[in-house]
Amino acid sequence: MGTFAKYLYKEEGGKGKKKRVIIVNQGNKKTCETDHRINLAPVTVLLSIQEKVAVNFVSMLKSQRWITVVIQTLGSTEKGTFVRKYFSECSIPSKASSPTGRSSDIRLDGKTVLLTGGNTGIGKETARDLAKRGARIIIACRDMEKGTAAVKELVEDSGNESIIVKKLDLADTKSIREFAAQINDGEEQINILINNAGVMMCPYSKTADGFEMQFGVNHLGHFLLTYLLLDLVKRSSPARIINVSSTAHKMGSINFKDLNSEQSYSSIKAYGQSKLANILFTKELAKKLEGTGVTVYSLHPGAVRTELGRHLNVVIRASFKLFHFFTKSPTEGAQTSIYCAVAPELETKTGQYYSDCAQVDCSRAASNEETAKKLWDVSCKMVGIDWQ
Repeated sequence: MGTFAKYLYKEEGGKGKKKRVIIVNQGNKKTCETDHRINLAPVTVLLSIQEKVAVNFVSMLKSQRWITVVIQTLGSTEKGTFVRKYFSECSIPSKASSPTGRSSDIRLDGKTVLLTGGNTGIGKETARDLAKRGARIIIACRDMEKGTAAVKELVEDSGNESIIVKKLDLADTKSIREFAAQINDGEEQINILINNAGVMMCPYSKTADGFEMQFGVNHLGHFLLTYLLLDLVKRSSPARIINVSSTAHKMGSINFKDLNSEQSYSSIKAYGQSKLANILFTKELAKKLEGTGVTVYSLHPGAVRTELGRHLNVVIRASFKLFHFFTKSPTEGAQTSIYCAVAPELETKTGQYYSDCAQVDCSRAASNEETAKKLWDVSCKMVGIDWQ
């Protein structure tokens, strides 16, 4: 059930002899022999199949110098091809393959989907799929130029003209309140709310309200938005709320003494904290919505090739490109969001965490009820609401 796959490469045999390479993938052992006279250094790599490679490398390997060694060791064409060949022969978990992909007959005609960050990446691909199912799509994003371009593309591709974009800056509670007021005044229903937008491992900065950017956008922004739209969502029941988190939540902890990272800042820890907050929010919200017809889900989309990693340093980006065959395209990364939005088998489930279109375990910290309740209360105070 672990999200990390462990690969062990080991050379045996002297100079001029055959090399024996042992590859261990989540307990599945495979021994390969080759006549290639390559100098593949013995090395153990902890590489995440379902997590941003950048996050995993920094947290698990702890040393950028070590990463550089891996790149130098595996980076040449001959060695890279050799290693990749035997990777492919092992039972590596497949990239997202949703049982409710585009071939699914689940339709959303007459339904309205509101999606944050739907102008790019997995958000846009989620919007594309749901538009093809007949849903009315509301894309909420900060960059209206990109949003308008995305709407044009999605309308042309899906044939669905019921796709609009509205401005929303999750780093500004004033913008969130103005956006929510527009939606509440102009929309009759919100059947599916997908809190998808986010920032990852950015340099230290604060939102318009003084919150650390990742905690402010990834958690507090969506927390406030959900609160402001909740009455409309309830009136639209059966309805679903989907919070896009990450397996990076396993590296996070909620630092109640310094939620805004003013005493010290680690972009990775701040990201992990915000993603952990997403899951804790999901679980507490699910409890509060029992009996309302509104169900709530959180998910990990996978290691996806999107603009989200634009703040990563050169070494991490190089590592990500080197191991690109373990990452997902935006379309693949969108599959679990789509699954949580349409899968009929989830109608009676709520508060759970999903990855690769299946329910999976989250961290122990993400299951702590006391932390979830405390985070809820603190979040209410931070954004100035009374949400019982």
